[in-house]
Amino acid sequence: MDHYKAEEEHALQTMATWKKISLFIAIPGEHGRPEFIPYTHLRIRSKPFPWKDGNHSLFHNAHTNPLPEGYEEDHGSH
Repeated sequence: MDHYKAEEEHALQTMATWKKISLFIAIPGEHGRPEFIPYTHLRIRSKPFPWKDGNHSLFHNAHTNPLPEGYEEDHGSH
């Protein structure tokens, strides 16, 4: 019976540890968007993506993922 009690206590401690890790480390904070710099070696489109307009990645986020021309919010396009 002591084995089960020790296992339960260990499980509760482990759960508490992972809960703290999730709250303080894994959940990202709000960070500002970096300035767009049009490097020639980034965002190269040799052929369009096979979905939507061909210029947006599958998991595109207009706030954090710039297009080759810059951030969408700066240009007002989708």
